[in-house]
Amino acid sequence: GSRVSTLKALNFIPGHQSFKHILDVGCGTGRHTILLAKNTSARISALEFYDQQIMTLRNNIQKENLSERIEIVKGDMADLSFAQTKFDLIWSESSIYNVGFEKGLKAWRNFIREEGYLAVSEAVWLTDKPSDEIKKWWGEAYPDMKTIDQNRDIIELCRYDLLTHFILPKNDWWDDYYDILEKQVVEFQNNNLNDEEREVISMTRLEIDMYKQYSDQYGYAFFVMKKRS
Repeated sequence: GSRVSTLKALNFIPGHQSFKHILDVGCGTGRHTILLAKNTSARISALEFYDQQIMTLRNNIQKENLSERIEIVKGDMADLSFAQTKFDLIWSESSIYNVGFEKGLKAWRNFIREEGYLAVSEAVWLTDKPSDEIKKWWGEAYPDMKTIDQNRDIIELCRYDLLTHFILPKNDWWDDYYDILEKQVVEFQNNNLNDEEREVISMTRLEIDMYKQYSDQYGYAFFVMKKRS
């Protein structure tokens, strides 16, 4: 993702400047959370499961002086527990794959107010006939990955109206992500690594190589939708 893509998706949502409460599901270290806070007046619940991510998230929020606007919630995105809370918007950038696209849309619907909004980015096939090598690789990494049209059908099934969708540009994969990873691979590969660390380096290198070779066949897409009554 990127700042540009996050704001592009947000600007498709009418009235977002006046939202009162937003939930950012699987927020990680808070890059998207902080952007949402700076571009709305809402109070934001930032849901994350991993302690290391939460530590960085807390530091990032404090640096931006947003502690009064952003509440950190440790929790499982597959089992939300906000009692009777109805959010104006649920946001999930690059994380819904952890629960699955359809399951996430169904489970989170109950926590969105009537005619509220849901925005998620999701890995998608950009072709109906991917090459065998990349199909096998994604079959192991994320076997439930679907095409954009298949996800549009799921959105309809789950009773949302799709406002828009767009494919994230390739530089969203490279800037702040693969470019950094590639440099880290070079930096660490000559260290005295144990077997587990070498495996991580090998998997990271393979992931980058797969994108270099097959980026025309898969990508990430943003889906912005409105809850149907």
